[in-house]
Amino acid sequence: MDRNLFLAIEPAEVARDEACTISDAICELSRHYSATATLLAEYKRLILETELRWKEVEARPDYHYQSREDARADFLKLYWKGEKP
Repeated sequence: MDRNLFLAIEPAEVARDEACTISDAICELSRHYSATATLLAEYKRLILETELRWKEVEARPDYHYQSREDARADFLKLYWKGEKP
């Protein structure tokens, strides 16, 4: 994975991680209506952002993966090693 593709995938992964955090918070705070509504709105925004960013990544000429899962696995392998191409 080259640096430009890595940098293109990174925002989608950040949005996904934030959405997962919000999902966890929704489960914990679901007994409070206004907190739940606020979290759901932000969760929806991040899910849509994730999808839009992945669409942009998949449209790139340097995207050669068979699936998002394959690209994500390659990205995370580099990310967790602290390597950036």
